[in-house]
Amino acid sequence: MDRADRPPLLPGLLLGIGLGGFIDGILLHQILQWHHMLTDEGCCPSNSVPGLQDNTLADGFFHLGTWVAVMAASTLTVRAWQRGRLGPSVALSRRRLVARLGILQSD
Repeated sequence: MDRADRPPLLPGLLLGIGLGGFIDGILLHQILQWHHMLTDEGCCPSNSVPGLQDNTLADGFFHLGTWVAVMAASTLTVRAWQRGRLGPSVALSRRRLVARLGILQSD
């Protein structure tokens, strides 16, 4: 299988980074409150209000980065699919959709 026939790797890598970050940020930072982005740095202790404010801001930037990674992965995946590098082509998918809608309407 040559390079042109293989599915692109970057969307999968970005999606893994983004979803892994979502799990870390939502589960560990927000729900379980095990750690924040800056607590291990020593500059922003989690037992003071200014420290929590700094940690919350850093966590927000982390979550923004994970969201950007997922959006980039989604965009790259859709573009690869439109070019026929993933799954069925766009034209085939449209034909199948129209055929399925026709089947549903014939009942």
